[in-house]
Amino acid sequence: LLRGAADYAGRRERLDDRDGQVGFKYAHVTDNRIGAFGQEAGATWIASARQAISLLVSLRRETADLRDLVLEPDGLGLASRRRGVVTVEDQISLAGGRVLLNPSLRREAYAGDFDPGPSTGQVPESLRSSGGRTTGKVGLRIRAGDRLEVKANAGTFLRLPAFTEMFGDRGAVVGNPALVPEHGRSLDLGVALATPSSRAGSGPLRSRLEVTLFDTLTDDLILLRPLAQVVVVAENIGRAHVQGAELTGWFAFGSHLHGGFNVTRQRAVDRSGGVYDGKLLPGRPVTEIGADAGLELGRHRLAYRFTYVGANFTESQNLSSEALPRRYLHDLSWSIRLPHGFEGTLEVRNLFDDRTYDVARFPLPGRSLDGRLIWSF
Repeated sequence: LLRGAADYAGRRERLDDRDGQVGFKYAHVTDNRIGAFGQEAGATWIASARQAISLLVSLRRETADLRDLVLEPDGLGLASRRRGVVTVEDQISLAGGRVLLNPSLRREAYAGDFDPGPSTGQVPESLRSSGGRTTGKVGLRIRAGDRLEVKANAGTFLRLPAFTEMFGDRGAVVGNPALVPEHGRSLDLGVALATPSSRAGSGPLRSRLEVTLFDTLTDDLILLRPLAQVVVVAENIGRAHVQGAELTGWFAFGSHLHGGFNVTRQRAVDRSGGVYDGKLLPGRPVTEIGADAGLELGRHRLAYRFTYVGANFTESQNLSSEALPRRYLHDLSWSIRLPHGFEGTLEVRNLFDDRTYDVARFPLPGRSLDGRLIWSF
């Protein structure tokens, strides 16, 4: 089996703050253009009825052109990053398909550079970074009949910093081009229980319930630290340990009503060995809950979504006076399928106008109305 794909994503972001109300309180009008172009090719060899070996090769180039129109000239700099990934995966089926073993090996290499523009201030000089890492993972799935399933994964990972973390948004987030990638190991164990009819696709009620335990140890974790009252900067810390449990559920009644929920409890702790060792990480709430429900009526679809985010700290000292309060958010949407592959959606977000803040204490939008038109072909 052979497959290939290519994708391009382009984004233009403009922030008009001529009165200097955001960030460091100086006037700026930013106009940033961010793009990414990727290609991938893959092949799967069916070695036998019980084994399949896959190879995936992908290349991606990301660019960011940063400008501040208040300055003359307005160029802040041009950033680019190239990334290549090769993944080899083996899928082994045992015990008549009841046991699935899935080991994989991944090699990722990257190279990036940032050239300051004539009106820089982002970094004092040109910056080059490159590197690579080999990671691996082993997955296991065991099916005990039609209802019970046990899943486990263990492996290592690498995460490159996002462009917003490296170059900021010229508002509440101050970039740090010297960031290095996160890396570490992760473990998880899950048990899923489903109604028999959910596998057969028949019966009025189909449901699934899953509990997952997870444990992640990360080195060079990228963290947003307060730099001023309403400004945060991305920094690498030595080590962080995240442990927790996640409960997810899904149900469908007939072909019209469906819904689900997700509950996560976690403790994300600084283990860098410094003055904040043992403290909870900023911006990582202990409890998060999400739930949604949808109703299909012919060409129409009504949907409701609830989000709860528990209180969480905004700084590494874990001061109660600086913690963000709990958030209760409600969203409501209506969609309609239109002729010729079009679909229109109207959505009311933050229905009850709950006033919330992000980790930099920057006010997030209250009640807002979104409209979308999607064409599929």
